[in-house]
Amino acid sequence: MLGYLSYRELGEWAKNNRHRLSQEFNIIPERVPSYSTIRRVMMGSEWQSLLRLFNEWALSGQVFAEIIQGHWKIENQLHWVKDVIFQEDKSQISDFQAASNWSILTTMGLNLFRSLGFISITEGQRWLAERWKKLIGLST
Repeated sequence: MLGYLSYRELGEWAKNNRHRLSQEFNIIPERVPSYSTIRRVMMGSEWQSLLRLFNEWALSGQVFAEIIQGHWKIENQLHWVKDVIFQEDKSQISDFQAASNWSILTTMGLNLFRSLGFISITEGQRWLAERWKKLIGLST
C-alpha cells in the first residue's frame, strides 16, 4: 500500500493524517480510522485518487530518518542490552516456553533497574548483588 509501512505504522500514519483522511474519504473527523476501516473505505475508492493522495504524502528523507532512528532507539535500549549484559543470544535454553519466560524475567529486571534510576544496568546488578539477602527477607 504505502510501501515502507507495516500495519502498526499504518495505524500511526492514519492518526497523523486524520484530518486529511476525513476529507478525502468522507469519514467523521472525531473517529480515527483503524487499518481495517481504511482498507474497507479504500476498496470502494478510485485508485487514481488514492495514488494522487499517497504521492502527495510521499515521505521526505527527514521523516524516513525519524522512523529508522525510532526503531534503533528501541533496539539499543532493550535488545542490545539484553544481548550484551544478559548474553541472551548465547543462551543454551532450547525450550521455547522457557526461553520466553527467561526473556520476560530479564526485561522485568531491566525495568526494575531503570525504575530505580540506574542508567548502567551493570551498576544495577552490582547494587542488587550487595542487597539480595535483604530483598529475599522482604519477600518472605
